Amino acid sequence: MLRRLAGRKYILTNAPRNYALRVLNALRLADCFDGVISVEDMRMFGHHRPKPDARMFRHMAARLKVSTHRCTLVEDTLEHQKSARSVGMRTVWMQRYWPVQAGVRPSKKPAYVCARIKSLQRLLAL
Repeated sequence: MLRRLAGRKYILTNAPRNYALRVLNALRLADCFDGVISVEDMRMFGHHRPKPDARMFRHMAARLKVSTHRCTLVEDTLEHQKSARSVGMRTVWMQRYWPVQAGVRPSKKPAYVCARIKSLQRLLAL
């Protein structure tokens, strides 16, 4: 399903590169992505700028030679979504619920979230 999504796809993680690669390889997903941008890559002017730093989002887009307006962040953390949207990225909130409890309602979609999904299958329809 990931291969069918249009465009280049990168993992953007605040985790160390070695860990991210181990996870992708264990899940057999490494070849679904064009690259991994890990916490080690999120340095600007000698300072760490991990998600949700808006300057880092702009810097990574420039490094990939793409406008932020052509980027979509698929993410489960709203703070990261808000920051990405502030620099012009489209945002997709991957929201899963474990476990579903009686009387618990899912959060509404904030204005800075372009779409809210529960599964990767839904990305194909966007």
